[in-house]
Amino acid sequence: MDQLPIPTLPLLPYAQASPAQMAQAMFTAKEILGSPYAAIAWPQWQEAFTYFQPLLLFEPTQISVTAEGLTAIAQYFDTRYPTSISVSQPPAAPLPSSQSTSESPLPPATLHHVKRTYALHPDVLESLERVSFWRRVGKSALVNLALMRLLPNYSESQDPIPSTKV
Repeated sequence: MDQLPIPTLPLLPYAQASPAQMAQAMFTAKEILGSPYAAIAWPQWQEAFTYFQPLLLFEPTQISVTAEGLTAIAQYFDTRYPTSISVSQPPAAPLPSSQSTSESPLPPATLHHVKRTYALHPDVLESLERVSFWRRVGKSALVNLALMRLLPNYSESQDPIPSTKV
């Protein structure tokens, strides 16, 4: 019995891409991720691509990065080179080449939070770094999830803080 041929996806491993294909993938990723990452220099883009070696989508007219690769690169930049606008998730799929790149494919940032730093033990930080890397989830999202699970165990967390006039 003859087997049907397995359809091949237009995926190209990073290690097999030519320098021109890698450059086009970086350029396309920078366009897709948009203005929050515009200030990041090309050597940092090359550093991120070399670190993650994302799968590339090989199309007849362009080469782009998979959605998983874009997510990993965006989280890498959010961690290493924080900007004033933090983006948690890039678009689900790359923009078709026919779409205008002037429109930002990313949702607008709606809230700005005050960042507070708390002391964590080095072993906790190492575990957090590992989970963040393997699950491809931002560290802040993991910390928020852990706190949301922990705080209901303390009844004091439900009591309002008394207001004081200054």
